[in-house]
Amino acid sequence: MEAAARPAVRAPARAVETGVGTGRPRRRDYAEQFVAPVLAGAVTWWINIRISPATGAALLTLAGLFAAFLFQLVIQLLDRAASWADTKPETGPLTSHYAALLTELSANAAYASLVAAVAATTSLGATISSKGWQERLLAAIAVALLVHLGTTLLMVTRRVFLLTKSRLHDARTGAHLDNA
Repeated sequence: MEAAARPAVRAPARAVETGVGTGRPRRRDYAEQFVAPVLAGAVTWWINIRISPATGAALLTLAGLFAAFLFQLVIQLLDRAASWADTKPETGPLTSHYAALLTELSANAAYASLVAAVAATTSLGATISSKGWQERLLAAIAVALLVHLGTTLLMVTRRVFLLTKSRLHDARTGAHLDNA
């Protein structure tokens, strides 16, 4: 794997490692990011859920749109980061904090886009595969990936909300000026 792709692929693991605002791993994050998708895939396998052609088309469309929108977000974040860097911002803690924010958002969006694309492809495979273990396996993987995509988006939404809340609190109280 190229070194440039590693931050995007490691984004959920890094988010779990750092926690949201605590700096420590949280059990809930591990459960959301890893246990819930595996359980969903295992249950799908266990009770032999199949993906019908209509459901497969819907999943392919939905996951494909997510992948496209999230990839566009990555491009917009790149544009924002490049435009901001061209202004030659003053170095310091606030600049470092903003750069880290753009990096994390970009990595999380890229990772979610990748998961959505793989989920779309797997959903298509489960729909067109023959009746047998391949269909069962692909359906279980597709469900696990879709649950993982949902939990990743939930984690990112929670992190963005908490960061926004923190930044607005700092702006109201002037705390951001104390760190400059």
